Amino acid sequence: MFSRTAIALVAALLSACGSIQHNTTEARQHIKEDLKLAEITDTSFTSFCWMRIGGPAGCHATPGISVLTPDSLLLVDHQWGKYVKKDVIKTENVRCIHEGNGEIFYVFTDQVAVQVMPLTDVPGSPMVNNARYREEAIKMLLSNGQPYVTREVAPMIVASGVKFYTTMPSGTAGMNVGQIVSPCPGAHLSRTSLN
Repeated sequence: MFSRTAIALVAALLSACGSIQHNTTEARQHIKEDLKLAEITDTSFTSFCWMRIGGPAGCHATPGISVLTPDSLLLVDHQWGKYVKKDVIKTENVRCIHEGNGEIFYVFTDQVAVQVMPLTDVPGSPMVNNARYREEAIKMLLSNGQPYVTREVAPMIVASGVKFYTTMPSGTAGMNVGQIVSPCPGAHLSRTSLN
């Protein structure tokens, strides 16, 4: 249920970015020039956001594209006719990747978890999980032997003990706030207070 809702929401957000060209020869040349890249392996429409390890489990997705190179994944926006780099995830900075839900995956570094959701963009078809690109990106990001962790092996969200209160028609409701922890082997999984 959550993954379908997430895809629908992200697809709606990305439809606004539907004019971002990324997979034509001309677009790739502009991407190389704007981002000063020597080589592009692949590109995809992608929703992404960042969560601080030890912070709340939640973030606001940014619709854009991602650019795969032989040693990094670039998260990119398109502003004022230019491709603008929002983040670069280098293979050497990746501690592990958490499975997510089979569509979204989470890249863990020492300080942050980056939520990445690649989507297809076939004209006339709905945007859906770009499984081929996802697999390609994960393989490159884990090329130094880092682990791919599933939720059965290690959680990435734990209860924080903090509640968020909101007013609803039926009264005030408290919702538990999850906290991001690193599921990577050797990472310290203790709960810290959310600030």
